Amino acid sequence: MEREAGYNHENELVHPEVAAVVRAEYESGAERGSGTKDLFRRPLLGRFVLCLLICAGASAGAYVLLVYASVMYADMGMTTQGALVTTIGIIIAGAVGAIAVGQFADRLGRKKTFLLYSVGAIFGFSALGLSQNIALAVACGFVSAFFCTGLVPFTKLFTSEQFPTHARGTAAGFVESASRCFGGVLVVASIPFIQTKLGTSAPFWLICAIFLVCLGPVMLCARETRGMSIDQAGAA
Repeated sequence: MEREAGYNHENELVHPEVAAVVRAEYESGAERGSGTKDLFRRPLLGRFVLCLLICAGASAGAYVLLVYASVMYADMGMTTQGALVTTIGIIIAGAVGAIAVGQFADRLGRKKTFLLYSVGAIFGFSALGLSQNIALAVACGFVSAFFCTGLVPFTKLFTSEQFPTHARGTAAGFVESASRCFGGVLVVASIPFIQTKLGTSAPFWLICAIFLVCLGPVMLCARETRGMSIDQAGAA
């Protein structure tokens, strides 16, 4: 990179704090297979639980919205073709939210971005559950998708910055698989029973409750990693 840019190599261009973190990182990762054990010990255990909370909430909301919003729209009188087109719109709104979440995370910080998107998702899902008009319900679905689906890539950003290099891949794998099992399997599989017992809009209230449960621990306990290098952010 220095040759391509036309710069001479300088050994003095070393950030002492980053160098110390990297040195400690190599030493802590010297033991083969230590990453898995470290996830269940302090200080990484707390970060691991927070990442599970964030990922589980975002995953559950995204799956429920994509799978059951169209069912709600059909129950409100929308045609099958209209429900399909609306679902496509929900996916597009989620993609826009996913693009925007990175900008917010860099400008506002990780915790403020999570707060913004969580409140937005809670508002969208609660309004969706209360909507009696199809047009309003569709608009609320787009709002929910923007904030909830937008949190999915944020969870990967957040997770990668919480763990040192020797445990980062292991943590990401555990968090991703656990959140998909919770959001994509357990929550989604329970929705037909919830709808039968509590009504069509009940799943959206369930997602609101999940976000409310996640919000407090993350805002109170999560570390703010905005402006840190990946080595500094992942330092134990």
